[in-house]
Amino acid sequence: MSKRGSIFFCQNCGTSSTKWLGKCPACGAWNSFVEEKTLLVEKKPVRLYFWQHDTWHHEDAEVLWSTDVAQNIHYLTNRWLSLLDEENVHSKKIIAQTVTLSPSGQEAYVSFDRYPFEEESSTYAKYMFIEGLLKTLRERDIKIQGLYFLVHHRPIDDYHLDFSHSWPLKSFKTS
Repeated sequence: MSKRGSIFFCQNCGTSSTKWLGKCPACGAWNSFVEEKTLLVEKKPVRLYFWQHDTWHHEDAEVLWSTDVAQNIHYLTNRWLSLLDEENVHSKKIIAQTVTLSPSGQEAYVSFDRYPFEEESSTYAKYMFIEGLLKTLRERDIKIQGLYFLVHHRPIDDYHLDFSHSWPLKSFKTS
């Protein structure tokens, strides 16, 4: 169902809702929702992918969808991160604070509120975390070429992986 109007965002964690909420269901903050006017918003079904116990898992969910690509990536990423939290894939809650597009609109910059990997994560586990988000974005046919991973608006500093360049949205697999 489409509608014109407002979306409400938690200033603390970025969770979105079509109505104002006194307490954020994701982070528990009180009176943290602010209104943002939008042109078109609807709920869309999505499939969220994540890697756990050496196998791919998925869950079907609904997310708010608008005419703004960056906003859609933000909604989708935060819903995906909430799923990882619900499934205990991570020991800490991670939130995408902001998503912006490059001037060409071909790349997106996702800034997290903290380092998104577990301290003891192997390089393989990090790749699979990244691929889970990229696979989720591909499933919704997001029209970007690559994704930058940031923490507090700076490229992630990782000993094993290079985050100074965007990660291509295409699959790591060649087959």
